[in-house]
Amino acid sequence: MRHTQYTLTRQDVHRLATDRLLTHLRLPQASRRCPPAVLLSVVLLAAARLTSVFAAAQRLAAPSAAPCSLPSPTTRSWSGG
Repeated sequence: MRHTQYTLTRQDVHRLATDRLLTHLRLPQASRRCPPAVLLSVVLLAAARLTSVFAAAQRLAAPSAAPCSLPSPTTRSWSGG
């Protein structure tokens, strides 16, 4: 009897992981600029590359429009004293 083989692409794995996490975590929509699916994409990229979430978000960010607004590591968006 022959065994059926299935090939999962990286897009399939990403879609399945995101769908499963969105279903079970039930993350609220906190912002229009950074919906839960985008947040999970950043977290999954960080996990896959064993890097920080900030580094993953910077890698995904386009020069003109980032999916989530993050302050740069050299500037502070808050007034600290």
